[in-house]
Amino acid sequence: MRHDRSRGVICQYARDFLCGLLAILAVVALATLDMRSAHSAEPSASSIPAVNSATLHVGALQAERISSDIHIEVTGGIARASVTQIFRRPAGQPSTALFLFPLPEAASVDTLSLKIGDQTIETGIISVLKPVRPAARTVEAAPASRLPELSAGQFAVSIPDIGSAELITVRFQYQHVIQPRSGVYSLVFPLAGDDPESANTPERVSLSVHLAAGFDIGDIGSRHHVVFIRHIGDREAVLTLAGSTSDGRDLEIAWAPKAAAAPQTAMFVEDAGTAAYAMAMIAPPKTNVAMQRELVFLLDTSGSMTGVAIDQARASIVAAIERLGIHDRFNIILFNEQLTPLFDGPRDANPTNFAAAADFLRRIEPHGGGDMLAAISAGLREANREETSRLRQIITITDGRIAPRPEMFAEIAARRGKARVFFAGIGSAPDARLLQRAAHIGRGEAHSVADRNGTGDMLDRLLARIERPAITDLKIVWPADARPDVSPDPLPDVYAGEPLMIVSRLNAAKGKVVLSGTIDNKPWKVALTPASVMPKSGLSRQWARNKIALIAAQGLSGKPAQETLEAIGKIALAHAIASPATTFAATESGAGNPPMALSVRQGGIAVSGPAAADSAAIASGAKNVSHVGDDAQMLASPAASQTNYLAIIAMSLLFAAMTALTMALWRQLRRAYAPAPRRRRYN
Repeated sequence: MRHDRSRGVICQYARDFLCGLLAILAVVALATLDMRSAHSAEPSASSIPAVNSATLHVGALQAERISSDIHIEVTGGIARASVTQIFRRPAGQPSTALFLFPLPEAASVDTLSLKIGDQTIETGIISVLKPVRPAARTVEAAPASRLPELSAGQFAVSIPDIGSAELITVRFQYQHVIQPRSGVYSLVFPLAGDDPESANTPERVSLSVHLAAGFDIGDIGSRHHVVFIRHIGDREAVLTLAGSTSDGRDLEIAWAPKAAAAPQTAMFVEDAGTAAYAMAMIAPPKTNVAMQRELVFLLDTSGSMTGVAIDQARASIVAAIERLGIHDRFNIILFNEQLTPLFDGPRDANPTNFAAAADFLRRIEPHGGGDMLAAISAGLREANREETSRLRQIITITDGRIAPRPEMFAEIAARRGKARVFFAGIGSAPDARLLQRAAHIGRGEAHSVADRNGTGDMLDRLLARIERPAITDLKIVWPADARPDVSPDPLPDVYAGEPLMIVSRLNAAKGKVVLSGTIDNKPWKVALTPASVMPKSGLSRQWARNKIALIAAQGLSGKPAQETLEAIGKIALAHAIASPATTFAATESGAGNPPMALSVRQGGIAVSGPAAADSAAIASGAKNVSHVGDDAQMLASPAASQTNYLAIIAMSLLFAAMTALTMALWRQLRRAYAPAPRRRRYN
């Protein structure tokens, strides 16, 4: 009897424990669902499409962009834009916001500030490699999910709390290099509205462009807007937008150099105090003299090239060799696990050899793997077999993954001779940075295409471009005490319609700079004197970006990763630019406003986590310094999240046990104090 009673008590306790556990789990589940529904109003990767112009998403709605003030300084081919945009917050939305801006190709934001109501958030660049001071308060970097996965051309800032502010102002500066196409420069600023049916008041737009072209300006104007143009001499102009409201179309300014029989040169200088930064610019002359060339094609015929890539490569090569002049020569070398040359050496460009090349390419059957180093060595041997006055060009076409092998770079540097080495990368496997580095060493260029269906177009552009070298064997001589650090180095050729920019760090910008080369097989030389120098800004950052790209490429070819990051960080920090070793950090001003954590992503890469720091902390190089408010749970690291889960489990079990004990105690008390049942009396 007693045994049955004990078993009944245990079963009752278990039932009470289970009821308590279910109750607390239900509460936790409801709280979690409530948090998720609250955060579901935040912008996400699935709800935010690629934007056409600057947008501010507040919750699930897009804020109205009420004004844009844009000033762009163009120095040669370097454009530096200063942008201020004001947004009006939509009513009835939560306080989280996401700012998005579509950057031009290869552009990078280096200055950012926000004004939210009366609160101002300024940012600076700090190192992520230096240890945090003991006194600094830190948080872990925000997980990638804080920001949506964006395309490589977008800049994003996640703002965790805009409070009740009605107006949000975003100020930022970015810089990029404008690459001319067919001799025409095109500068585009995105102003197109993403909602053409919007009933909002037309946006107020103020825009000015100060163009210092570096050459005599020929045609200039806007494709879609009316602009006022004020010329300052032959080489400078100021353009302002006529009218003060947007018509919903992107602003595009285009200009081209005036045709000239001789090269046009200019030098721009930025004095940074401890050093000077100079950019020499060379606009090639108009010439109809075709330089004699010798082409060697290295075509990857490994198994991965099967299909559209090899078909389009065949067609592009055949078209290129059929455009060769009667004094030109060519050869084709196929490479996979072995090398298969068309001829035993370069042959004349004539119909008989064209037919042999077409038949040779038609019989290709891609298979096996590929040996890039062996192919490049064979191409260099081929090009330097004998002395010739022809310009030798080696074009490597591959879709293979290129291992970071220092011996490949060393082989090109040691054996390139007078040859130019070009690379065409197809698909996602070739590393564009390695190709670019190898091409720079070979005084050539690297072009890449991610979509294999675009192989033919990419090759046609590359092969058409290198058909028209205007200045070869280019050299630059700096003053004796300048100690130049030059990019690019070695100098490439200058092609028709494609001005070249040479950027250098100098001890001082004094004395003559001498440029020389070969034009139409004749020597050419020009001296740039201090009187011809134009002071400009943005050159130091451009030199730093070029230098970081070079260091990164060297790191991929064998230098230790930590050493590479430290070298990148040193340059990026000194020139205040975002990089793999530096990050944005935010400081704030405004009485009574708590610091805020921002997350920044540009070019598809997170360049900062939540980083809100005091000015002193930025100066000290503290990593991701921040004060965290109610948003702290969203910034937790994986370790912190695991700790939270364990705490929830422990609290749930404790609550269930307390519930069972409480119910058992209640039953005992109920039995102890319950009135005894009355007995019925029977007469």
